Amino acid sequence: MTTRTRLIEGTWACSSCGSKDIQGRHKVCPTCNNPREEGSESQFDFGATDAETGKSLREGVSDEKVAALGALGADWYCPFCAAGNREDAEKCRGCQAAKPENPPRTPPPPKAPEPPPAKSGKGKLIAAAVVLGLLAVCGFAFRTKESGGKVTGLHWERTAQRQAFKQVEATGWRAELVERPVVMPVNGSGEQPGVSDIRDCQLRENPAHKIPDGTEEVCRTKTRKVQCGTEEKCTRKDKGNGFAEETCRDIPKYCDESYEDCQVETRYRNSRDPWCTYNTWKWISVEEQSLKGDDGAPRWPEVKAGATERVQRTENYTVDVSWKNGEKRHSEGFKTEAEFARFKVGDPVVITANGLGVVTSVKPAP
Repeated sequence: MTTRTRLIEGTWACSSCGSKDIQGRHKVCPTCNNPREEGSESQFDFGATDAETGKSLREGVSDEKVAALGALGADWYCPFCAAGNREDAEKCRGCQAAKPENPPRTPPPPKAPEPPPAKSGKGKLIAAAVVLGLLAVCGFAFRTKESGGKVTGLHWERTAQRQAFKQVEATGWRAELVERPVVMPVNGSGEQPGVSDIRDCQLRENPAHKIPDGTEEVCRTKTRKVQCGTEEKCTRKDKGNGFAEETCRDIPKYCDESYEDCQVETRYRNSRDPWCTYNTWKWISVEEQSLKGDDGAPRWPEVKAGATERVQRTENYTVDVSWKNGEKRHSEGFKTEAEFARFKVGDPVVITANGLGVVTSVKPAP
């Protein structure tokens, strides 16, 4: 792996007079003669890099004297005036103080910014009002309120469906059919449908049943990474003295290559299985009657079941209520007669609604 290094000279901006693009070899501003100090505006800039390789777009140092300056160690910073000095300087350029035995190699931290002025009392009140307003809106939706009302109407509907347990024809795969006798219901329950008289079986494709059908070579196009030469990749290290050392290496480059992956695989096809007709038993609706009413005495339709029959029943109940002198109205549904029987037209009720006005419950008044 080939490695190449070169020296990149940075530039900086004077924090005193604003001069820009001062070469990194200079530790004082050529315009105002002030030493380079700490601060983001005076940090060394080494220029942009190529997005693909990371290589610096700035030319490397070719002058031997400048390269000798770049070979020095990191600059040191005066602990008294914070001025930056070259590594071989024995005195500070800013205040002429002697170089300490172990001088700091990084700029001292910038002074902490002064805290922003405190918000005015008016600003605090506005912020508090906004927070309280949001809390009030959130709590409003979950708050409930009870109101007194009365029952204005009662409605009910009942449906009775008579079902007979009858023999019917059905179809299915022969392998899934097991002949067994029917068990007839007793008082409308306990039945078993049974399977009998399996007949008229015909072969048809069964997509749920796959069987081997020989072998075949199957080829699939795939991709893999293969080396296709080398590419240059560079990294840059700040030396802390106005220069940066760039290291570039030629590393393997990999590209996608398509290839055919061929393998002998078993081929499958749908099995041709017997599809048969058979007899079984199931519940079939033979009669349905409904009754409706607007009173408090719900009744069932008169539907009677025979020995091999049953009656399936469904019921729905609704209670109409009003409150605020009839300005507010609501209909509440109930599933059982016991719940419905608690209400009479004209009786007082307690209506609970959330903060959005949605009724959540209706109960008889205690």
